[in-house]
Amino acid sequence: MPIYSYKNYTPVFPFKNAHINTIYTGLFRKPKTPKYQRQRISTHDQDFFIVDWLKAGSKKLVILAHGLEGSIESQYIKSISNLYFTSGFDVAAYTFRSCGGEMNDTIHMYHSGFTDDLNQLVREYTNPYHSITFVGVSLGGNMMLKYLTDGRFPILNKIKNAIILSAPIDLSGSAQELRKWKNYLYDRNFCFSLSKKIELKGKQFPDQIELKYLKKVKKLIDIDEYYTGPIHGFDGAEDYYSKCNALQFIDNINIPILMICSKDDSFLSPKSIPTAFAKSNPYLHLLNPNYGGHVGFYTKGSTYFWNENAMLKFVIEN
Repeated sequence: MPIYSYKNYTPVFPFKNAHINTIYTGLFRKPKTPKYQRQRISTHDQDFFIVDWLKAGSKKLVILAHGLEGSIESQYIKSISNLYFTSGFDVAAYTFRSCGGEMNDTIHMYHSGFTDDLNQLVREYTNPYHSITFVGVSLGGNMMLKYLTDGRFPILNKIKNAIILSAPIDLSGSAQELRKWKNYLYDRNFCFSLSKKIELKGKQFPDQIELKYLKKVKKLIDIDEYYTGPIHGFDGAEDYYSKCNALQFIDNINIPILMICSKDDSFLSPKSIPTAFAKSNPYLHLLNPNYGGHVGFYTKGSTYFWNENAMLKFVIEN
């Protein structure tokens, strides 16, 4: 399908600056908090994850997955939840292990390719629904796209479409982007948050996690090299990236998917924006504006931002 047709995103000054768009939206946007119903789901490996539901008896469900170190408190999760729920969908906001306000029980936390809990949610907790839409943001976007395309789990026919927003589907390339000076503040913020979790996890599993490597952590890629990779069975960062990036599986897309990513997203490598593939594949629709930053898309005077209205339009049409 050719590049997705939607009205152009033209932000007001100074939101043509990607960093202002990203940081202002992340820090200062305050959507109304939905009245979720929280469910703590026990997993098959004696752990748990969290799902926050908005239910009104709809037969249509939207499952949301947040980004790296995000949660139900992320502004984009609140806003997208409100948008779909008020448009006639039930919503399940899926929170990854260790991101729901308490540390999880097993050594495994979450990562860009960890799809076991998503699969359990889909297969065991969506029986009332006739159609399911995936909405994955950043890391959650890579996770959901990988789930739909890597062939590890059978995909239910009632999963009708998906939205992938600001997703680093080229994990290695995006890790290299985050190492650059332009992304210093983001990288340090991720390192600080994840290092605190690693410290807690090391106290849970002192015989399996060596906290001495935290002294070597300077970049997010170091977290992946010394902790994320080995904890989850990979031989360091690059092995983790090579096995978990969704880019390698996009030839297998067979349901309508809208990928939204801005050209000025400083987190994304060029390979994370598959323009040529979108022009040749009948299922992948690409919306790639010049501006927007990373999960930014600030829209003055609007409750819902440009990207969110595009997401709703796509799901209604597909």
